[in-house]
Order: sequence, then structure tokens, then C-alpha cells
Amino acid sequence: MGSRVKDAMKALALLPLAVLVVPARAQDLNLGPALNIGTLGVTLSQNAVTRSISKGGPTSTKRGSRSGGSAVPSASLLFKTSPAVRKRVVENFVKAATRSDPSTAPALRQTFAKSDPVNYMGGQLRKAGLNPASVADGMAVYLVQAWHATRGAVAKNPAEFRAVSRQIGQVLLETPGIARAKNETKQEIGESLMLYGGLFEDGVLAAKADPAQMTQLKSAVVKITRDTFGFDVAKLRLGANGFY
Repeated sequence: MGSRVKDAMKALALLPLAVLVVPARAQDLNLGPALNIGTLGVTLSQNAVTRSISKGGPTSTKRGSRSGGSAVPSASLLFKTSPAVRKRVVENFVKAATRSDPSTAPALRQTFAKSDPVNYMGGQLRKAGLNPASVADGMAVYLVQAWHATRGAVAKNPAEFRAVSRQIGQVLLETPGIARAKNETKQEIGESLMLYGGLFEDGVLAAKADPAQMTQLKSAVVKITRDTFGFDVAKLRLGANGFY
């Protein structure tokens, strides 16, 4: 990320916590007509993904049966990047982040027009051995950063992202709505979740010196993740094979 985008992301992290809660609601993320994050959250909360993560499925450390392997289990979870969709993802993110003060939106749009925040996050994913054009990897970034944020920390171990990507990816393949979704829908989901994962991380870093703000941040992240996916990420454990 260029310095302008880095400063913008840090500024977003300092916004009132209510701003973080509201945009993550399903109806506000607006991730596409075919399958938005609200639909995804309902689907995941009712099928094997939630069972795998919140109860310890076949990929969990509780079973200790799987480790290693590629982070992306199937090409059906990948998407081709479209500049038009990318623009929509960033615009939705800007609208959500500036909802409490729309007057700040033009400046943020200008900043992001000069330095693409999705490109930056994509670079961070590649450093961790992930694919920024993967729905599973975008979800992994979101969930792992959310989990650490509820503990007042940021993710530092790339293996955690890869493990959760394998865990999520395996079950997404059993969720036809994802694997068969339109390319633009996959891109909107993957890139939007990736951006929020980065926001969780920056929020923790910004709140390090303020215990009260950190407490608010933790609560906000729990609410966001529950509203999006249907389970309490703070109650999970994270091990070598993902969540359990």
C-alpha cells in the first residue's frame, strides 16, 4: 500500500465503532444481486461450514486429521478480476466507512483512486502464500483477523490463513451457491471480505494504546462477524488445521 492508502486505512480504523458495525450488516455490504453476503451468511450458518468451524469438523485440530496441502482446493472458488467490479467494491467500502459522516467520502474516494486498497491487500495475501483472487482466501483473511481482533491482537502467522482457507474452501465446494456463482459475485465477496479483514487489523493497531477503545473494537468485531456469518468468532479456537 502506498503511504496515502495506509494513512486512509488507519483513519478508517479510528472512526467511531458504530461505523464498523453498521456497514457489515448483510443489507449494507451489497455484494451483488446473485448472492450477497447476507445470503452467504444464512447459507453458511445452516450448513457444514458452521458445523465444521464452531463444532470441530473433519478439518479441525480437534480431529488432528489434516494439515498441509494447497490453500485453494478448487478453481471454482477463484475469480477473474474485473476493474468495474473492483470499483464497485471500493465504492461500497467507502460508503460504509463514511456512513456517519458522508462529507468525508470525496476525500477517501480520491485517496483510493490514487492507490487501490484492494491491490495492497492482495499483495499482503500473496506474502502469506494466499491468492487474492480466491473467495476462500478472502474469507480466511476476514475470519482470522476477526478472531485475533477479538483478542486484541493481529494475525502474524501465515499458516493460520492457509489452514482456514483450506477448511473454508473444502466446505464451500459443498455449497453450490458459491462454486456456481457468477464471477463478479465471487469477486465482490472475496475482495469485500479481504478489505474488512485489513480494517480489523488496522483497528487493533490503532486501539493498542487505548484500553477502552480496544474493548469497543472487540465487541464490534464480534457483532460484525456474527451478523455476517452467524456464529461468535470469539468463542472459537484456532489451531494448525483451522478453527475448532
